[in-house]
Amino acid sequence: VKEPSGTMILLRFLLIFAFLQTSIAYRLNVPRVLLPYHPNVPVSFVLEVTHPTGGCFAWRSTRPDIVSIKGLDVTNAGCSDKAEIRSVAKPGGIGSSELSAVIFAEDKGSGTTLSCGVTVDEIAAISIETTTKVLFVDAAPARITVGAFNREGDRFSTLS
Repeated sequence: VKEPSGTMILLRFLLIFAFLQTSIAYRLNVPRVLLPYHPNVPVSFVLEVTHPTGGCFAWRSTRPDIVSIKGLDVTNAGCSDKAEIRSVAKPGGIGSSELSAVIFAEDKGSGTTLSCGVTVDEIAAISIETTTKVLFVDAAPARITVGAFNREGDRFSTLS
């Protein structure tokens, strides 16, 4: 039986190291968010660092005039692993009904920077789905799902 060469051992070590690095890399719960704009009801969505959870992230928006951001469960160091984003600007500028921003989460300790694209748009259509067409007052509650879509037919990430 032939012994593995030094090059093969080094190659195996590098492959294992690369696999471990990618398997413990931080991620956000979603890569993109589509938020509706409403003039009276603020619409928000929670971004979370996952896989693994934790970390000490500072959050910022490239366009705070379009999407505001606030860290949740902020530590004494002024960082958190989740944040609430909120649509604040009304779409409908010249040539487009949608506005975009990028949210960055930076962990200075690990040198990790995560990003999430956020689009704010107007609701063009609403769908309501139920398991039945008739709802009775005294019956057990039926499941009702409400979805909203922009002009291109993309479903909004949240309505609340």
